Amino acid sequence: MKSIIDKLSEEVVFIVLLFVFSVSVFFRIPTIEAIDWGVLAALWNLMIVALALEEQRFLDYLANKICIRYHTERKLAFALIGLSALFAMFMTNDVALLTLVPITIIIGKKGRFNPYKLVALETIAANVGSSLTPFGNPQNIFLFNYFNMKPLEFFSFTAPFVIISMIGLLLIAMTCSKSKLGFDLEKIIIKSKTEIIVYLGLLVVAILSILHVLSWHLITPIIFIVIFIMKKKLIIDVDYFLLGTFVLFFLLVDNLLALDNIVDIISIQLQTPLKTMWVSAIASQGISNVPAAILLSPFTLNKEALLIGVSLGGFGTLIASLANLISWKLYIKAFPKRKYFRYFTLTNAILLIFVGAIMTLWILN
Repeated sequence: MKSIIDKLSEEVVFIVLLFVFSVSVFFRIPTIEAIDWGVLAALWNLMIVALALEEQRFLDYLANKICIRYHTERKLAFALIGLSALFAMFMTNDVALLTLVPITIIIGKKGRFNPYKLVALETIAANVGSSLTPFGNPQNIFLFNYFNMKPLEFFSFTAPFVIISMIGLLLIAMTCSKSKLGFDLEKIIIKSKTEIIVYLGLLVVAILSILHVLSWHLITPIIFIVIFIMKKKLIIDVDYFLLGTFVLFFLLVDNLLALDNIVDIISIQLQTPLKTMWVSAIASQGISNVPAAILLSPFTLNKEALLIGVSLGGFGTLIASLANLISWKLYIKAFPKRKYFRYFTLTNAILLIFVGAIMTLWILN
């Protein structure tokens, strides 16, 4: 019973959303057509392949190879920022952090220092890096499909944001210590190179389905069958609460769209690109950027501003991006939370103002 309660306590967004949706059905029953099955399939495909690669310790192996080459906090910060951003571009920000934060905590313990700066910076890097690609995070997958964007069109929106954000993040990383650290990392051995090759192949076809090169109707069953044959126990380990959260939002938004007053109120706030960017960024601070993207998308044609806004919204509070909570939960199990919370909040606030100001000028021009 305790484990169930602990699990539910980690899924506050899902529980709150389920309650709100339950109330809404008394006024209107949503239609099943409101659910975007393509988005759900894309998320499931990425999550199951990521779990398979994680089970083989492939990402741990790559991270370790890079980390053992750097011996100061500053060099580690640069390495982890780059690695976290790169992983997040292709494996989603959640997977990047689930892989790198535990390793960073080990580095801190082996080097006898508090790695709060490293964890905070790699968390921000994961959010930034994942913003670049259509498959880097859940909100990008949703918006890419919802607005039926082309890959080059999508990158033309996200690249300026990512470049500016990375410049700001690297400047902040320059404040990390240059003192030499001494630590000894655990040796990571990959279990099966053959399985790694198969899973990387599945990752490629999963990405191609998101880019509409291949049909998700075909790819999803293939991935399911391969994983079922090779490692079926992983199927139950997928984060079905995240998928359920998306389903609830699709249905809840469908109900909201039937309310003319709600439509008018939200639409007025999203009339211009600049308003759309800042409303979505501010909304993300309170409800997270994934729900903000799903909730606001039906009310605006300013897809560029909405995409940038929810990416910008990842800066800020701990709940501005659900990925932030992953790092927070992992870190506070090993170290006191006060330093991390202060540094994380301050760094995010600086980047929100810095990047937000530049993106404002970019949109106005």
